[in-house]
Amino acid sequence: MSTRNKLILGICLLVNLIYPSFALVIFSKHLWAQHQLEQRTEMLRAEDLLVSLEELDASYTLPAGEVNAADYYQKAFDSFPRQYEELTEEEKRLLPIEGYFEVEPCESLPEENRIAIENYLEVHKETLTWLHEAAVYPHARYPIAFNDAMDIPLPHLKKLRHACCVLSLESISACTQNALNTALNAFVTSVAAAESLKNEPGLISQLVRNVALAITIPQLEWILSTFEDCGESLVPVQRYLLALDFHPALRKAITDELSFLTTTHDYAIAEVHERFVADWAIKAGMNHSAYQFFGFLHELVQKSDVGWQETLPFTTPYTNRPEETEDKLDYYYGWYNHFARATHFFLSRETECHLAGVACAVARYRQAQGGLPDTLEALVPTYIDEIPIDPWSNAPVLYEQCEPGYIIYSVGPDGVDQGGKGREDGEPFLTGAYDIVFNVCQ
Repeated sequence: MSTRNKLILGICLLVNLIYPSFALVIFSKHLWAQHQLEQRTEMLRAEDLLVSLEELDASYTLPAGEVNAADYYQKAFDSFPRQYEELTEEEKRLLPIEGYFEVEPCESLPEENRIAIENYLEVHKETLTWLHEAAVYPHARYPIAFNDAMDIPLPHLKKLRHACCVLSLESISACTQNALNTALNAFVTSVAAAESLKNEPGLISQLVRNVALAITIPQLEWILSTFEDCGESLVPVQRYLLALDFHPALRKAITDELSFLTTTHDYAIAEVHERFVADWAIKAGMNHSAYQFFGFLHELVQKSDVGWQETLPFTTPYTNRPEETEDKLDYYYGWYNHFARATHFFLSRETECHLAGVACAVARYRQAQGGLPDTLEALVPTYIDEIPIDPWSNAPVLYEQCEPGYIIYSVGPDGVDQGGKGREDGEPFLTGAYDIVFNVCQ
């Protein structure tokens, strides 16, 4: 036998000896990670958390005897004359919120933009009728089946966001016509539409709820900047805004994602396997990283019980952390960053709602007393029970009179008082030097 043949034979024998051992190690690692996931699932079940899609679906129910507002919202969605993508270029140019035109409450609305809004509302008359009717009913259960795992269709989310945009335009139009009741009714209906997602499982649904409120809250800036005689009509609005607590929503969103993960982590692994044409070693490694991600979510659920001050440091974006994983874990740490940003997003929305609630109290004081309060403490206890705490500074929210009007603001994610400077376009959401501001221009 030649030396070359001996070498080939030796290599073959070596491969035959090493490959089974290598495969056994990888397979054992896979089984051990699977065992850890199963243990984690049982631990969650012991904590009365949802761990299957069936449990998740069963948790999304209406109170007995309640009318399902989602039926009316679906009728509103079905009546949309067209979607945002179907707007003409002229409409996109002239419409605020739905289009590109930007206007602040303290600015006058040009006539061509006012006419564009009126025309747009006219073709949405049926939609608005159904939306206002839906707002009467406080409970909603949209027709979603959670048995499709990661492929669950959620078409109502985009439509609900569009509905809040239409309602915002109705409120702006009412402000330009000095129609206080119409403006307030559009605001309340928009809030109700956003809150129809309050009990819907899944992080994405809660994020859309946040987006819907982000579209809605500026309506109140328009109303308070236009009308001086809102008075006691603001009491229920103020009560609702100040009572909003997004911690339960955050906890629910994370626990819902845990139930998705326990059911679909193999699906995710298969997706990554196909995307990167990974081998057995990568697939086993992904399963192990699923366990790590699983642990992160579980810890975040536990942290969500203790308050924002302790939750936020835990959700520092992964890009700001030291390198501690291999590239094959980036798929899950992309989701890690997603949850980190979501936590800050939830807190920002809660802060905006509380600022708007304080602004309602200032407006009531102003109407009753004939002028603005010198400090927010002057509102207590007649117009507000207590001044909300700014979660970013752990101190009361701030107030400043300006010309014209006043601002209520939080120091924002950087924890530094910027004197009421709001976030500018393109400024980083998590790391920008800006305050969260509610502005009343009269």
